[in-house]
Amino acid sequence: MTSLCHPATANQFDGLRQALHKDRGDSRVFVDFDYTLFLANSTDEFLECARPAFLAALLLRVLGLLKPWSFLPGERRSFVWRDPIRVLAVVILMPWTLLLFRRRAHAIFERHYNRALAPLLAEVGADRVVIVSFGYSFVIRRLIVGTPLEGASVIASSMLDASRFRREGKASRLFGKRVAADATRDIFVTDSEVDDADVLARFEQGFHIRWTATKKPRPHDKVYVPFFYTDVVKRPGQGFFIRTILLDEFALVAFCFLLYQPWHWSIWICAFSLFLAFRLTYEIGYVENDRVGFLYEANPKLSKEYYRYKDYRVTPYAWYWAVALTFFGIFVLDAEFVLASVTRLGFDPEIGTMAARSVLVAGWLALIGVARSIFFLFNHAPLIWRIAIFYPLHLVKYFAPALIFASGPAGLALLFGQITRTWTKYAIRRSDGDRQLFPGHLIRMMFFFSLLGVFGLVMGFGAVFGVWQTYAIMAWCVVRGIPDVRRTFFKRSAPSRTTLRESPRAEAA
Repeated sequence: MTSLCHPATANQFDGLRQALHKDRGDSRVFVDFDYTLFLANSTDEFLECARPAFLAALLLRVLGLLKPWSFLPGERRSFVWRDPIRVLAVVILMPWTLLLFRRRAHAIFERHYNRALAPLLAEVGADRVVIVSFGYSFVIRRLIVGTPLEGASVIASSMLDASRFRREGKASRLFGKRVAADATRDIFVTDSEVDDADVLARFEQGFHIRWTATKKPRPHDKVYVPFFYTDVVKRPGQGFFIRTILLDEFALVAFCFLLYQPWHWSIWICAFSLFLAFRLTYEIGYVENDRVGFLYEANPKLSKEYYRYKDYRVTPYAWYWAVALTFFGIFVLDAEFVLASVTRLGFDPEIGTMAARSVLVAGWLALIGVARSIFFLFNHAPLIWRIAIFYPLHLVKYFAPALIFASGPAGLALLFGQITRTWTKYAIRRSDGDRQLFPGHLIRMMFFFSLLGVFGLVMGFGAVFGVWQTYAIMAWCVVRGIPDVRRTFFKRSAPSRTTLRESPRAEAA
């Protein structure tokens, strides 16, 4: 069992055994719990018991996305506030988790207890062992029920003081009036020289021992939640779902299509549901893209999170969500608008509302199928072919709403500008260019205004500039393009003409 001890701290474990052997029976042993006596995170094990798993996973990931602890005062805010907020949210919204955990606690402890350390502490006697942990007292006490250490004292967090305990540190309690540890005679054991630095510095017999047990994934990490893989694995640390999918891509849908429609709540809800349904097919494609790269590419571009989540299952659950969101989006849409949409597609307006909804559902699911097929070809094609396939892949994505919603000249110009911007940036990357120098928003703005002028000449300037949608899109393009203009033309760090001329790669281009 001593093989559980990490080789780097094996001498510390030997020292602990010698100290316990020499002990005369008048000292106490203070022992950390998580990843020391218990080779897992007790708080995470409690959260893992929350059911239904999907709702628990959704709750925890929303908290992880919003990070409310980052807005609270103090240092090390994630350490101080993250677990208290998560546990409180689960206990309030899913209180039956307390009962579920009580039923499973014994099996959880049997699975994770430290088989090298626990027998040594059992020989010392539970009355002389003090478990000290930033975890929760009600969790730890339940885990050790029925074990030789059931009678051990527990110094841990309560529901009300968890954040304060973490902020003050363990030394404040171990050397307070209630406990009064003897730093010269008592023994302290922990796996963390960071979180327990204040205690290790006080005890003459303080042992920092790391254990080789691998840490488990976070609670419910294997439960599928839409866009989790996209946001955490494919684009980690970028806030991709909020910044790109919602604030950029859905904003395009709103400017290009929704501002051209009558103002009605059902249209916006429908558009958002269909947008999410369509975007889920791209999440399936992202997973496939990573796995194909991992298996077949010499130097695949994979995030560090990929290796942690490479067995994460997206299908068939993403398909279930896509179908459900499609039905919801179409059936929430106003009946009059549904009939107008199918009439624009060439169907008889007397077809009936239910048949019209069925046509739109079938059409949207067919578009999703087309997008998935193109993404499959993209993922399995040679790298240089992907440059060509990338264009129709995004053409389908950005123009799919045209099946349901009409648009104006300004909206069409913006969509083509977006596709040009996205495709060009990808082509530069695949050609070993520096895409960081590529002013994407500026290119989109330039392409938009160029097309707008062409549409004005062909269709008449009154048709193009006689709707307020045009001016809204113009303002949005300018606002998004200004940072690129400043960075490209006015910042000192922007590449000069001389620099580009001297660059062999630029000369070859």
